[in-house]
Amino acid sequence: MNKEFDYPKISVWLTSTGRYDLIKQDIESFVAHNTYPNWQWIIFESVPTEESLKYYNTPLLQSDKTIEYLKTVPNVHKLMIEPWPYWGNVAQSLLDATDTDYFKIGSLLFLNQCLQKNL
Repeated sequence: MNKEFDYPKISVWLTSTGRYDLIKQDIESFVAHNTYPNWQWIIFESVPTEESLKYYNTPLLQSDKTIEYLKTVPNVHKLMIEPWPYWGNVAQSLLDATDTDYFKIGSLLFLNQCLQKNL
């Protein structure tokens, strides 16, 4: 029997803004230390716009490299690419894309059904 089916699937939310150095570190650390067998990534990659680039540390942004890297990551369920929206819109987009009962943001684990009722 496949042990994945003994565990409910969780979605791991990850947001990125073209910071290849950070997203690569986050993903590799999770994969190296995770012992839970049934999970998927839901990644929201926000592509900077000309306007937003005026306000951010642009030498650190590597959107093209980040997007290419994300194509190689296993278990990516969703990859949404949009200009940088407000955080509330990002959270709603991630929630809308989540088809699992549980999801993880950082060190917090949420029950999807409870959050849906409260939004």
